[in-house]
Amino acid sequence: MLKLAIPLLTIALLASCKTEQDPFDRDFGFDYYPLEVGKSMIYQMDSTIYDPTGDSMLIHSTTFLKETVVDSFIDLTGTPVYRIEQYHRAADTLPWAINKVVTASITNNQAQRVEDNLRFIKLTFPVRENNSWDGNVFFDSGTKVTVAGET
Repeated sequence: MLKLAIPLLTIALLASCKTEQDPFDRDFGFDYYPLEVGKSMIYQMDSTIYDPTGDSMLIHSTTFLKETVVDSFIDLTGTPVYRIEQYHRAADTLPWAINKVVTASITNNQAQRVEDNLRFIKLTFPVRENNSWDGNVFFDSGTKVTVAGET
């Protein structure tokens, strides 16, 4: 009886052991970069431009940006790609005007976005605190990127 009790106790102990998993291992954090046809996001953007020769403010503006995922397709590598239309307006009472079309996808462990024919890595998965990456790795370091009219 004792010979049978020890193996049964060992099996019971091993069966009760569970490996603790980080919650990010089950969910890589794809919810941080939602891509779904019909989904829209609206952003209020504030911009302040200062005089480069002094401390005075030249321009302060508030504008609005809306991004709507309008379509999806499969690229040549078999990756789902989402077509996103960007709209701008100068005030929340004005109608939206389309500004440009961009694409976005999630490939391997990256959220990628193509804007003005430049591919950026916007986020890496799984999402981790203090994680870093080169968002501009897909284009030459000499490429000038214009942001708010400045390069």
